[in-house]
Amino acid sequence: MIRKPDRDWHQQGEDAAVRTVRTAVAAAKDGKKAAYHGGAAAAGLMCCAIAIFWGSLGIPSASGLPAVIGHIAMVAGMGWVGYRLLLKARPTAD
Repeated sequence: MIRKPDRDWHQQGEDAAVRTVRTAVAAAKDGKKAAYHGGAAAAGLMCCAIAIFWGSLGIPSASGLPAVIGHIAMVAGMGWVGYRLLLKARPTAD
């Protein structure tokens, strides 16, 4: 049977070292989350900007119905991707 360790089994000063390591790990995790969400926000805004650019310049200059349908499909696809990336960039309770 496994016994519980004595109350004073740990080394002196270990509490400060453990706190320091835990603080460093928490800061690294927060930094990773911020970089991930920031990158998703930037990519989402870029996709939305490209969709607006294609929509404002590409659709009016299309030379026929198939071209208009193709441009609308590209704009809708890029807008959807941008929207999904912006949703991914929202802060969540992890």
